[in-house]
Amino acid sequence: MNEEPLPKNRTGPTAVLRGHPFDRACRRHDIEHRLTKPNHPWTNGQVERMNRTIKDATVKRYHYDDHNQLRRHLADFIDAYNFGRRLKTFIGRDQTPPRAGKLSL
Repeated sequence: MNEEPLPKNRTGPTAVLRGHPFDRACRRHDIEHRLTKPNHPWTNGQVERMNRTIKDATVKRYHYDDHNQLRRHLADFIDAYNFGRRLKTFIGRDQTPPRAGKLSL
C-alpha cells in the first residue's frame, strides 16, 4: 500500500478524527484531557495525590455493582469535596479563596 503520510500539523474537521486514540476515547466519554506543563513535576504529584484521595474514598472503601453506581457515588464525593470541605486559607486573604484543585466530572 502506498499511503500518504499524515501532515505534522493537523487542523480542521479531520484533526478530531485522526487524533491520538486516548484523546478520541476521552472525547467520546466527554472527558477533558489535560497535560501537565513541562518542567513542573509538582503538578503531576498534585494530580497523583488527588487521584489517591478519590480512590481511598470510593473504590477502595466500597463495592459497586455497576459503573452507574460508581459514577453516582463519585459525583456525590466530588460535590462534598468541592463544597463541604474548608480549605486552608492564606493569611490576610478572604476566607473563601478560589479553589485551585476544584474537581469536575
